[in-house]
Amino acid sequence: MAAGGFRNDGTFERRIGRRAPAPDIPITWVVPRKAGFTLKRSPRLHDGHIDNVSLTGAAIVGPPDMEIEVGEVVIIRWEGLDSSVRVRHVAPSGEPGLTTYGVELVVVHPRLRREINRTLDRTDPAG
Repeated sequence: MAAGGFRNDGTFERRIGRRAPAPDIPITWVVPRKAGFTLKRSPRLHDGHIDNVSLTGAAIVGPPDMEIEVGEVVIIRWEGLDSSVRVRHVAPSGEPGLTTYGVELVVVHPRLRREINRTLDRTDPAG
């Protein structure tokens, strides 16, 4: 990465701190149904898990057919607690039949924030 937070590929690196693996944090994607005729439509629920995490973002794995667009804010549910994330990029996962969604953490439930901090602390070489 070049000075000033810019990578050599011309994109801005927004990540604060290091990334840590977190495959033991299962989540549920709570995806709103796309515009339809009915006003009250239940969201679609999809299983997923956090693959890795930093203080400001994460790579979260889920099914490829969720119809989530880059820039969209989506709810993730962990242990019954909701948090919101903004999808920044979508890429094939190393896991067959799954996709990795690079997300920015928007509003994170305090208990999930503590779990993320514990995950980062466990992987801190200085800790």
